[in-house]
Amino acid sequence: EATFLLLQEMQAYDLEIVATFWNVPDWMVLNPENHTDRLVDWELYDELAECITTWLVMARDEYGIEIEYVSVNEPNIGADVGFMGRELTDLIEASGPLFKKNKLETRWLLADTSNAAGSSGFATAMLRNGDILDLTGPFAFHSWDWDAADETYTQIREYAWSLGRPVWC
Repeated sequence: EATFLLLQEMQAYDLEIVATFWNVPDWMVLNPENHTDRLVDWELYDELAECITTWLVMARDEYGIEIEYVSVNEPNIGADVGFMGRELTDLIEASGPLFKKNKLETRWLLADTSNAAGSSGFATAMLRNGDILDLTGPFAFHSWDWDAADETYTQIREYAWSLGRPVWC
């Protein structure tokens, strides 16, 4: 409940809210003994999409919170839960009909990777393997490699803009 109350406060400031999940229950992963790079059983992607949807609906219906974007924290390195681009596409595709059925306007951040380097490649893999562009919002990445070459950031900008997406770092 504390999370929802904090989100209510944030929403009062008219902020865009991103809900990022860092972990999932042990019964959903193939390697429950791991604390990082936990791998969701691909047969449970629909179940995970349903869990995410249920949380978003609860936020909206019980607390009046509209979550604009969702993401997996640094899926490319499995900071907690790991997904390859293709796998994340499958999860996003599974969530699409559920979001629509529940009248959620929430979209996924595109990529939300750990670093600038490789983020365009990760997003490309996501988009190559499914028709999810309409389910995504800003192209996002973290800046742990803040000293990446200028060309890396130029590539990100050009790639995101070619998709009509803003860049969030």
